[in-house]
Amino acid sequence: ARTASTKIRLTAPPAAPESALFDDFQSLDPARWQLFAGSWKHSPGRLEQQQDGQHRAALRLLQAPPQDFDVLVRFTILGGSQYRSVGLSFDASNGDPTVDTAADYHEHNVYISGQSPGSKIHAAWNAGGRWSYPPFPAVRNLPITLGTEYTLRVQVRGKLLNASVNGLPLLACNLPTDRRSGVLQLTTFDAIVAVHEFQLAALDPRTELQAAGSLPAEGVPVSPDPVAAQLDLDVAEAAQLLAAAEVTEVEHRAQAWRAVWQNADQPARNETHATAVRSLRQKAVAAAGHALAVARRDQQCATAERAAAATATVTASTEALSRAEAALHTDIDPATPLSEFIGARWTPTRFFSSGTDDPAPKFLPQSTGRRSALAAWITHPRNPLTARVAVNHIWLRHLGQPLVPTVFDFGLKSPEPTQSQLLDWLAAEFIEGGWNLKQLHRRILLSAAYRRSSSPPPADQRLVRDPENQYYWRRLPGRMESQLVRDTLLELAGTLD
Repeated sequence: ARTASTKIRLTAPPAAPESALFDDFQSLDPARWQLFAGSWKHSPGRLEQQQDGQHRAALRLLQAPPQDFDVLVRFTILGGSQYRSVGLSFDASNGDPTVDTAADYHEHNVYISGQSPGSKIHAAWNAGGRWSYPPFPAVRNLPITLGTEYTLRVQVRGKLLNASVNGLPLLACNLPTDRRSGVLQLTTFDAIVAVHEFQLAALDPRTELQAAGSLPAEGVPVSPDPVAAQLDLDVAEAAQLLAAAEVTEVEHRAQAWRAVWQNADQPARNETHATAVRSLRQKAVAAAGHALAVARRDQQCATAERAAAATATVTASTEALSRAEAALHTDIDPATPLSEFIGARWTPTRFFSSGTDDPAPKFLPQSTGRRSALAAWITHPRNPLTARVAVNHIWLRHLGQPLVPTVFDFGLKSPEPTQSQLLDWLAAEFIEGGWNLKQLHRRILLSAAYRRSSSPPPADQRLVRDPENQYYWRRLPGRMESQLVRDTLLELAGTLD
């Protein structure tokens, strides 16, 4: 199920239907798209750029776009180290878009950045290999959540640009440079992104655009289409009902199996079985209702060329919902099988004899809670040993030498670390940060100690004062693992799977 987001109807003008383009990425057409850099992976209905880090990747449309155009892109930002930027580039140079510092490079780009804090939508431009990021009305703060589906729409007529997200008008500005003929492409920077849909049409001359600077700098944007908003609400409510039905079905099915495992009397087993089957049918009704809500929303925003397929999907979803509702009221057969829980059945072991199964252990009807208590004690903020050991191991793998030399012995007989305050501070930050390993990695990798050179001058007096580098005044050369060498060679050869 898609995350609820306001969809927009985008149709090609009657005068130029040949310019309309729709792609839901059920397949990746090499005659339509060209990939640049990044790590792209395609699956039906989804094209992902999976490379993290501050690198640019692009998906270029090989078809020449109209001069005045209307573009809609539906995507989900899945991650990224910092900037998490996804953009629509147009009037771009025909060369490699990842080399955007050349003197002859040019491009306009409307991008959404999921940087936290500071998420925004921005209309930037590149002239002569230099990027410019103008102020309002070309930029606006915009809350962005990872894992949420967004629909970016960009409309350009001459030098006037309008941009909206999920149906909310956010940008209305004039392009600061003259338009040039160029290519149109989707770009990512430091972002892991899934692209779901792309639509392009020549901008209808009858379409009224917002005048430059007419949108307020702050405050609530213009309200979206009420019909589209209602359809989005229907999808969200249907998804909520489906989630609740799934939870109820699992609970009732567990009760039915528990009655079997505990050898309950037959009437009790029949009752719990019937309740579980009824919950399964109610889940089927909720799933069909959610599918119908999604189909109706997609029908509302379908292009003219997709209208027939969208209507057929609504019809099929309506029929599926009717069948599920009819099945809900039919008699329940006591022989109807119930799905078992994976891992719920005891699997015999053969520790004592290789020829016969070990006797089945007797499980307590209720857990003693000892394992949970042990886990809570190990990770309790007043027990710093766990965090110190973890920090020491991670520091060792990044810097090549641990803060505590005896990595596997933090006892009283182990030597006291030279940088004990640093170890305590990192451990405290690790605990207060919710045991966030990614945050800990970032803190170490952005430190001055990590970024120092490993090749000091031969006459450096620090070599005499601290030959063991206990104060981390230089980096120690680290041994590169063979796996890194292998993967790098395969990546350069373009054969890394």
